[in-house]
Amino acid sequence: MRSKILVSLLVLSPAPQLFAQQTDDEKAVLRAVEQLFQALKADDTAGMRAVMHPAGRIIQTGTREGAPFARVNALNDFLASIGNAKGRGLEERIYSPQVRLDDNLATVWVSYDFRVGGQISHCGVDAYHVVRTAEGWRILEIVDTQRKEGCEEIAKAAQLAQDNRVDYVEIPVTDVAKAKAFYAQVFGWTFTDYGPDYTSFMDGRLGGGLRKETKRAGTGALIVIYAKDLAAAQGRVTAAGGKIVKPISEFPGGRRFHFTDPSGNELSVWSDR
Repeated sequence: MRSKILVSLLVLSPAPQLFAQQTDDEKAVLRAVEQLFQALKADDTAGMRAVMHPAGRIIQTGTREGAPFARVNALNDFLASIGNAKGRGLEERIYSPQVRLDDNLATVWVSYDFRVGGQISHCGVDAYHVVRTAEGWRILEIVDTQRKEGCEEIAKAAQLAQDNRVDYVEIPVTDVAKAKAFYAQVFGWTFTDYGPDYTSFMDGRLGGGLRKETKRAGTGALIVIYAKDLAAAQGRVTAAGGKIVKPISEFPGGRRFHFTDPSGNELSVWSDR
């Protein structure tokens, strides 16, 4: 996930404390949204309800017969419809979230695509109103737009915006289950498993993975940079004096190579192209 807070500071003295607090809140707000869709993917309506406000509602907007409309769904009705679709492989993926915060109110604006059985059904924009409660941040309202055109381009555009940026961090671990429990307890990270030896995590801002190593982890975390042109990036590494230690190879979701910088630090570059 990628996001920024825009903060207007009228008084300079408390600025560091205010900014730090809002950064923590931003992570918590995004975590609530992430947990909603992780529960959706898992057919877990109880998990979805847990991050929604009891008075929550879902509003779909669009155009019907040339006229705009807004259909309001109560939380119970929405969750019942999700429950009735259990087993169909529902999944919503969100891109480029923008968060705004003030006191106990947050708004989140994201692009999304909605998938059924792995195939894109529709896409658009979600707008969330999230409120702070005694139990934490809860989603009070979701309003969306829906369309079927241009959906494939949403994810591509979001990824291209990360060209030459740090995009992912992999941490080698000897026991994935123990590592998940540790990072969940300490930092509240959420996870998506990809088999017994790999899980991805989201910390509310940056994504990464925990990969199993048979030997004691000693090389540290692996920083992964995105490049839209992988071959060109590999050429720039060698031209600048870096050493390719793992040439371009494929993995589920794309291709990557590993290199060491002049100080011997190992990094990776990946592309979905």
